[in-house]
Amino acid sequence: MNSKSTESGRNSSPLSAEEEPPPVKEIMWPPHGHVYQQEFMLPAYCKPKLIPLKSVTLEKLEKMQAENAEKLRKMEQEADSEQQQQDGSQHENAPGSVGGQSGPPDIWKAEE
Repeated sequence: MNSKSTESGRNSSPLSAEEEPPPVKEIMWPPHGHVYQQEFMLPAYCKPKLIPLKSVTLEKLEKMQAENAEKLRKMEQEADSEQQQQDGSQHENAPGSVGGQSGPPDIWKAEE
């Protein structure tokens, strides 16, 4: 019995020492998840999407500001022209004005 146990201890594998184990054959099937395809780099033709430098909202805001600035400039010009017309009419009617000139009245004084 003793000899059988040592014999079985030496040859724990079912193959004998003279036989070579069969080569391992790997099988790859789609269910195993090991199937790969070769990738190709193909050009992608699509419409280019350019990012605008200014958004539509920003352009609208700038347009509104420009319109308001133009309206303010026109109002100031109208106010200035009205004021000049009023000043001109007051100088013409003012006593002591000579030839429509503005400024202090020219008064002659005799030297004593």
